[in-house]
Amino acid sequence: MNPDQFWTSLDGQILTVRNKDERTVSLTLAFWPRNPAELDFLKSHLNDLHFSERSSLARIGIEMLNHGKPHLEGHQIQLAADAFIYDDSFPNFTYWKKLLRPGSPIGRLFHAPTAAKLAEAESKIEVLRDVIAKQSDAIAALEAQAMTADPIECEVVEIP
Repeated sequence: MNPDQFWTSLDGQILTVRNKDERTVSLTLAFWPRNPAELDFLKSHLNDLHFSERSSLARIGIEMLNHGKPHLEGHQIQLAADAFIYDDSFPNFTYWKKLLRPGSPIGRLFHAPTAAKLAEAESKIEVLRDVIAKQSDAIAALEAQAMTADPIECEVVEIP
């Protein structure tokens, strides 16, 4: 594993859920390395790891706050977090805690070294190149279709 490259874990799972209050639960999250080399990498970069919650949880109003940094427990990385409902107008407000149970997928850890990040300008340029390429392909396809298509007859209708 290269410490200068971006890395993401497999999906982590909830190990434990403890009720804190009506709007908050404390979670223990676990992440399993893919192989021994990845475990060695993680051991040496624990302070550089960050957590990203599953978007499916965020979209239904569940947010999470980490407590401290990930730490090693046996052959897994664990992280403590609090989960809470962000907005009680979400349709699942009354049963949101039931969605957070042991074994549920929760999100990923990631390592994003500065050397691997694109500068803001580089990132914008890449997005623009992608948009231009897609538009060019679409225009070429429309031109090709227009060259082979039969003329379209249409009737002009006046609208009173």
